[in-house]
Amino acid sequence: MLIHDDVCKAKTYYVANNRSLKVLVRMAWGLRNEVDGSPLFDETAEPWKDLKQKEWKSDNRELGLEIRRRWEDYIKPTSTDPAISALGNDFTTQDADCSFIRAAMARCRLTLIGTAAGRAAEQSALQYNWTGPDPIVCLFHCIIDKPDIRSKFMLRLNSMTSEALENCNSFGSREISVWEDVAVEWNDTGYTVTTESFDRCIHPDLILSRDIPHSSVARLANATAEKCESKFNSTVLYLNRVIQNWEASGQDEGGHIEGRHEFGCLEGREDNALATMANFVPEQDVHFLYIWALIDKYQLLKTCMQVNVQEFAAGNGADGVHRLFDSGRFEARQTDDEDDGVLWRGSKQQRSGGVVQQQRLHDNEMKAQRKKDRLFQKRQSLEKTSLSRKDKRTYLCQLGEREESGVGKVEQVMRAQLLERCNGQSYGRN
Repeated sequence: MLIHDDVCKAKTYYVANNRSLKVLVRMAWGLRNEVDGSPLFDETAEPWKDLKQKEWKSDNRELGLEIRRRWEDYIKPTSTDPAISALGNDFTTQDADCSFIRAAMARCRLTLIGTAAGRAAEQSALQYNWTGPDPIVCLFHCIIDKPDIRSKFMLRLNSMTSEALENCNSFGSREISVWEDVAVEWNDTGYTVTTESFDRCIHPDLILSRDIPHSSVARLANATAEKCESKFNSTVLYLNRVIQNWEASGQDEGGHIEGRHEFGCLEGREDNALATMANFVPEQDVHFLYIWALIDKYQLLKTCMQVNVQEFAAGNGADGVHRLFDSGRFEARQTDDEDDGVLWRGSKQQRSGGVVQQQRLHDNEMKAQRKKDRLFQKRQSLEKTSLSRKDKRTYLCQLGEREESGVGKVEQVMRAQLLERCNGQSYGRN
């Protein structure tokens, strides 16, 4: 017995089931296109064949629910095949339901086609992504080789003026960013990068200079301002970790160094220290060592890494140990100010006793201050009450007896002032 009424039950049922794709496929099973008579859902045709079966295929229970929705007389099948056969037969239902199902399937088909096209575009873009050392090396050379771009790069972190901020929203009057200039230079077909040659101690691959023509990166995706900035930041982040590990390692000096060096600066370093740089990057990432040496040569290390520290190398391991935990019975140690030449002598017991005594004096001062604040608060609260002068004097006397033990000179003076005020002597009261 078929269901015939004027209500579009298909739409109500579809919305009640959260517009599930499985529900829509079950509802469309057995329906055909009005134009060519082909099945409305064909698992072997586009775009349905790209879907996984678990995304659209229903089990025996779900197929039984769809049959019950279509027909009132329902006999539960013992397997899935009879249920599919029952749904696959041509059936007649309301025109409103059929129109809704066909429209919903058309919308779903368009959505799947758009999703597949976007996925194909992403895969195509990944094939032309910046891979290998050449695009990154060209990026940093675009910043360094052009003096105007280099000067603008060094000022990129400066705060803008009010006029520049107002012109940011206007494309015609706004100032072109440094990354836009870098992108234009990177995309220039006539631009050829010539690498620098560096000391053999850093890495053997950096001894000889080589040319990187634009044809070697022409097959990759074009550079944009956002892409250049993103690649620069990721490279600097990686280099920052490498330099920190290299500086903290002691540069093959066993944790002891002589002199002071700025963060990542290679000038004045020993050959054995430069030889250890390659130990902190994989063999396929040698171009990061080249970028490190390149920005250090042109004094761009600080502005790239955005660090202000003057000394980052590992010093003597005992320098940072607190005096209380320093080993040794006696010690003669020079302070950080080498010009003064002040020697600090003393045993561990004397130094620890001095620290404990200083802490004890500090605790006593804090305790006296807390008592002073407490007495002041009680005096303020007592002034706001409507007690008589006699009651206030009695209260202050009791307060003085309770805090007689352990009260310092500050509390005694405070109590005398309170008693004098309550007696009316300070303000000439009766």
